[in-house]
Amino acid sequence: MSRPENDLAKEREADYRYLQVAGTHLEMGHRLAEEIGPLPPPPEPAEPLTPSQISFAHDCWDVISSFHPTLLDEYEGWAEAFDLEVATLLGMLAFGLEGKSFLCSSFAIRRAGRTVVGRNYDFFYWAKLRYLIAAQPEAYYASLGMNDGLLSGRHDGINEHGLFVALQGVTSEPPSKLEPGVIFHLVPRILLETCASAEEA
Repeated sequence: MSRPENDLAKEREADYRYLQVAGTHLEMGHRLAEEIGPLPPPPEPAEPLTPSQISFAHDCWDVISSFHPTLLDEYEGWAEAFDLEVATLLGMLAFGLEGKSFLCSSFAIRRAGRTVVGRNYDFFYWAKLRYLIAAQPEAYYASLGMNDGLLSGRHDGINEHGLFVALQGVTSEPPSKLEPGVIFHLVPRILLETCASAEEA
């Protein structure tokens, strides 16, 4: 059983920052790379992607681009800033969290014509990045949301129209065949930048 004082000590090691970015997604990728610097490695070294995983990630890239054509330009910006091949970042589009247990929760209360929203964050302490990012992308809606180091992702946020989005973990049986799709941390970002209402989302 975890001890609250141990959790507090780990939380104090986290990197909390408020970042503001604006412009094209490519420009925002450059700016975030300058502000944050190289992302810390996960606690266990990642294996290089296999050719089939790279192919799957490219297919995911195509699906994501069909929903938000310029969002992945941020990956290009990060790659350019650190003189990397974009292929080295593709793993962020095609990984899973099987077997993990999450207890994140969110709420919304509406009173007297106003809505208050909030959430808790229950992920991994080794993911030490806690960035509140104000983004004003060219030609898309501005938003404010939390990022933990997953490129271009948000775990929650609110946009200029008042649309609030938050991720929740849902335990389910994995599908018998994995199809290319949108990685979880990009879903809030896409909705915040392209939708003005819950109905649109």
